[in-house]
Amino acid sequence: WDASYIDEGRWAGPYFGHHAPYVCKYRDIHIPVAGDAEE
Repeated sequence: WDASYIDEGRWAGPYFGHHAPYVCKYRDIHIPVAGDAEE
């Protein structure tokens, strides 16, 4: 996926792949998104 659209590219920049370390980092940042309140 490409996260460069977040904060006009200042958040993560382009990313391609599904590597676990990135997923963990993404979850740790815990940006409020749709469905986040369900947890």
